[in-house]
Amino acid sequence: MNLRSKLQEDELDEYMVRIRHTMMNRDLSDDIMAKVHREQRIESPRRLKNYFKFLRPMIPLTIIAALLILIGSIVVSPAMAQSLQQAPFIRSIFEFAGDLGLNVAHKQDLTIHPAVSATQDDTTLTIPEIIYDGTRVSFSLEQTNPSLTDIKEMRELQDDIQHMDVQINGKDVDQYAPRYSNIPIITKPGVDDDSVIVELMTMQNRGGKPFPSSFEMTVTIQMAQFKEPFLFTVPVSVSTGEKAALLTNEQSKAYKIFTITLEKLELTPITTSLIVRQSFPGGTSYDFLTTGLDYEVWDEKGNELSQINGSGGQLSDEGDFIYDLRFEPFPSKPEKIIIKPYLPQYSKVEKGAYLYDQDGEIVKEMIPELEFEIRVD
Repeated sequence: MNLRSKLQEDELDEYMVRIRHTMMNRDLSDDIMAKVHREQRIESPRRLKNYFKFLRPMIPLTIIAALLILIGSIVVSPAMAQSLQQAPFIRSIFEFAGDLGLNVAHKQDLTIHPAVSATQDDTTLTIPEIIYDGTRVSFSLEQTNPSLTDIKEMRELQDDIQHMDVQINGKDVDQYAPRYSNIPIITKPGVDDDSVIVELMTMQNRGGKPFPSSFEMTVTIQMAQFKEPFLFTVPVSVSTGEKAALLTNEQSKAYKIFTITLEKLELTPITTSLIVRQSFPGGTSYDFLTTGLDYEVWDEKGNELSQINGSGGQLSDEGDFIYDLRFEPFPSKPEKIIIKPYLPQYSKVEKGAYLYDQDGEIVKEMIPELEFEIRVD
């Protein structure tokens, strides 16, 4: 295998893990994933599936219902109405977007509120809030266009974003990525069609460089209906509220052909980061269909964390594979954390498509012999 083929294969493996550990906004798991393996190429994932697809429609309806009850119960003066419209908590995208960590960031006042905006014609894009906890940078983005009154003319912001570039202190964010890789820029649904959440995941756990603790971030967004991009420059700094808990005792487990090492487990108020290294005996290597693992994270009370995103890739010439996964935070500090590895099962009909049970859940082969239990002091 020549160097170019090897690099393409490594890049494909990385993107396959990133897709597996990123809930996409569009369902790519069946026909597109099969096409990926036939053509040996794939583009970076840019959108997360709305994994709160049932919750999301309910949230605005619940708010509207509550406001209707409130309006029906009291008389609001014009001045008060204007104040309510301008109150920042009314339009906090983090609070209602379905990400527990971002909700915590809002409630604990850990977010930065730059309120920077850019306007072309009658469309204004605004970045209302940002949070950076040292592992991921998240910022909300919303659009307003008072000239659009016909609902048929309104377009979803997430669908209109064609391309996005990010710079840190004037240099491309990919300077912090490992060699032959890039920093994922992920968009996921906000609270309505006019808002999204954008996230950048650090990759220092996979051989990249950590982001600075404070930096100037420049965001360039190309929208479908505009020739010129929207440009934003905002200050960013680490804000965690409390010191992150870092567990790095590097436990290892082996079972059959699987050998995994828990390299790091980091807890911040908004993110739980899990770093696992998988080693392979002679004659085997990473293959997402046969040797690629996924992981569940639980506490001693039976609470399972929802996964936010993740990526993976080969870190060394020896063939070790690194999983760099991000989960939501625990609702309260756990006494014990349980890491549960498993093999996801795939369709025998379509390559790359998950196998689902009658409840629509991915069929999993749990591997209790590889479980880790970590006590939290």
